Amino acid sequence: MTNMNLRCSKEFKVGAQRIGFDVDVFSLLNRPTPSNVTKVSGPTFGYATEVLPARVVRIFGRFSF
Repeated sequence: MTNMNLRCSKEFKVGAQRIGFDVDVFSLLNRPTPSNVTKVSGPTFGYATEVLPARVVRIFGRFSF
């Protein structure tokens, strides 16, 4: 399976300063993407032992002068 992340940002100039806003969306398609798979032979061969979390959104701002 594939994993898709998205990042958007917008920057505004206010006088000599700059204000920026960013939004990151991780696991945009909300698919259970395995990040680790068992490679040891036996009944659990090929099982996913770690799965990336569901959709996560991060919003933050920046201020530079």
